[in-house]
Amino acid sequence: MNPLLRTSIAVVALGLPTLVVADEARNLETIQAFYDALDSDTVTSTELASFFSPDFEDHNRPPMMPAEMTDFESHIAILTNVTTGFSDETHQIQVMETLRDGSVLVAWDFVGTHSGDFFGVPASGRQVFMTGFDIYTLDEEGHIVAQRHVEDVAGLMAQITAP
Repeated sequence: MNPLLRTSIAVVALGLPTLVVADEARNLETIQAFYDALDSDTVTSTELASFFSPDFEDHNRPPMMPAEMTDFESHIAILTNVTTGFSDETHQIQVMETLRDGSVLVAWDFVGTHSGDFFGVPASGRQVFMTGFDIYTLDEEGHIVAQRHVEDVAGLMAQITAP
């Protein structure tokens, strides 16, 4: 029997993680490329959507998003609000690492200028700061299929709505 096949069968039979190093590197590169695109002044919704599987699952979907939208549609709408609501936005990556199950953990600081409408709040011109954490799961093709996330949205909204 082929040694690689024998090893693969043993790994699966023992329930060991099957993610290979190449997948880890690809996943990290994909997530970095996603943040680079998100922070680009010229990114389109279509370009952002290309990072996600149509079956994307948002484990922390904001309740304000319409129920008739899929998680994929909801998430792209949120990302589009970020790119149109803030100029010179940057996600300063503090930590990016692969977890044991192959998902990617990202801790980030967001900075930008509130220069456009953001979920109905007109541009304030204020500089903003927000922290957040994301855990992404990617499929075999390198598309994001799930995300768990927490970010200080209340703090961000307070910054852009303060008198």
